[in-house]
Amino acid sequence: MNDCCFARDLLPLYEDRAVSPETAEALRQHLSQCPECREYFKQVKHITKSMQRQTATPDYRYSEVARRIRRYRIAGIAAAGTVLGLALYLGAMLIINEQTGGEA
Repeated sequence: MNDCCFARDLLPLYEDRAVSPETAEALRQHLSQCPECREYFKQVKHITKSMQRQTATPDYRYSEVARRIRRYRIAGIAAAGTVLGLALYLGAMLIINEQTGGEA
């Protein structure tokens, strides 16, 4: 294996500043001498910046989904309340009807 393979494996970590100072220095020296790895590093930086921009903007789709879930939850609670109220009313009417002998 050559130095380029190792350098390319470490460049994303180097971009995130997650390598030791010694490794960072070795990568800087390699990049100063290797145009292919410099080009590869430019691509890594571009991808990293692109990903940072995507995560920096709020995910409007999530908030839209959350809003719809709340709306359906409220509608479900209202429907359940209506059904419960109707059941209580009909139950009370049956009890009253039985107590009066069916004359209501």
